[in-house]
Amino acid sequence: MMERKSDFNTRHINPGYKHEERRGILSDIAILSGYDTNLKRGLPDGTIPDVLRIDSSCGSIFLGEAKDTESPGMLSTRKRLLNYLSWFRFIVGNCKGSLFVLCVGNKERWKCTLSGLVLDAGIKNSMISAEKIDNENYLITLRLD
Repeated sequence: MMERKSDFNTRHINPGYKHEERRGILSDIAILSGYDTNLKRGLPDGTIPDVLRIDSSCGSIFLGEAKDTESPGMLSTRKRLLNYLSWFRFIVGNCKGSLFVLCVGNKERWKCTLSGLVLDAGIKNSMISAEKIDNENYLITLRLD
């Protein structure tokens, strides 16, 4: 495992069951949506989102983060997500249909947080949606078109 340079790159060593369940949901959605290649090395700065895949036919990116014990108000979480969004914006460029997806238990707070972070990252021409998967899980999706 790579050494991390700052606090927003740290991860829980043993993520809980709910986090891993949500990571699995994100991975399944990415694969079923055609994001066929796992980018195991992570982002250029060495950070590794929970799910990072690419659709090799067109270059679209799927970046997913599962949240269980972290809250939208945590500074370290917000910094990490802003970092991911900054790289997402840079990597995506003009690619159509790239997705940044959070799998969470509280849609309103996370949707509001993601909306603010998108503005902070300077992302334009995006759409954020929220949908319920089941009684405990929501997807907050940022789509770049």
